[in-house]
Amino acid sequence: MSLTFQVAQILIGLIILCLGVTISPFPLYDYDSQFCITTELRYHLWGPFSFFISGALSIAAGRKVTKGLIQGSLGMNTVSATVAGIGIIVIILEEIIMYDTVMWRFSYAVAFLGMLTGLLLLSLAEGCIALALSIFVCRAACSVNKVVVFLPNNDNSPSPDHLYDEVAFQ
Repeated sequence: MSLTFQVAQILIGLIILCLGVTISPFPLYDYDSQFCITTELRYHLWGPFSFFISGALSIAAGRKVTKGLIQGSLGMNTVSATVAGIGIIVIILEEIIMYDTVMWRFSYAVAFLGMLTGLLLLSLAEGCIALALSIFVCRAACSVNKVVVFLPNNDNSPSPDHLYDEVAFQ
């Protein structure tokens, strides 16, 4: 498997972090003495943190295949998919509340809604990537039932009749 998904996890985390830092100073709900759900829960901080870790563990597990790295990658990708799902729910609730209450009161509310929609789409992409990687790693690691037998040849040239022997297991 190529490193495309793992690098995408890290880059999506970086973009979500940048968008979240851009969104956080908006005093959107000060007029109604309410608070902004997305920035109050700090999704723009703990979401990318889990995405960075899962991407880094997936890259490490791809480069050096050990049982600990594979299990860590599986666990962190599952956590990242869960975090992305929670983030999607929070952002959708935020957009519903914003559209019903303050959408037309502030001039920058449309820009805020656009950035929230960007966060939503990136979180959706991250959730899909983390879920796909979790499924892939689980299929590769959890259902291993085949044994690979390596028989070294003493002479330096392989014998032609043993090049493509198949071993059957029951």
